[in-house]
Amino acid sequence: MGTYVDQANRILVSVWVMPTPSKHIASGTYNDLRSAGSADWGCLCPQQGPGAEICDAQKDFSRATQAGEISQNHRYVFHTLAFYISLSNSPEAQVWVRSAADAAVRRIGPQNYSE
Repeated sequence: MGTYVDQANRILVSVWVMPTPSKHIASGTYNDLRSAGSADWGCLCPQQGPGAEICDAQKDFSRATQAGEISQNHRYVFHTLAFYISLSNSPEAQVWVRSAADAAVRRIGPQNYSE
């Protein structure tokens, strides 16, 4: 698990890499997660720096424009969730957070994980 912030400190991306015992189990997990929706994972909060303040008691990141992506390769399942640190909720924000979520899931796999 980990978090990343874009160079402009606008978008926070939470990343999960889940190893499973086999490719078959990974495929089943991937299919179950896709049918459940990709944005139900919550947020990983950085301890400090950009994005850390969104997890305090006064902030509600669930209302921000979000995008999530799930991918599977070999026995690994990858998941990302991205949203604006400012907790913006606008149609224009969807393009940016979707791009961030897609880019993150491509970057973390599958080339970094083998069978």
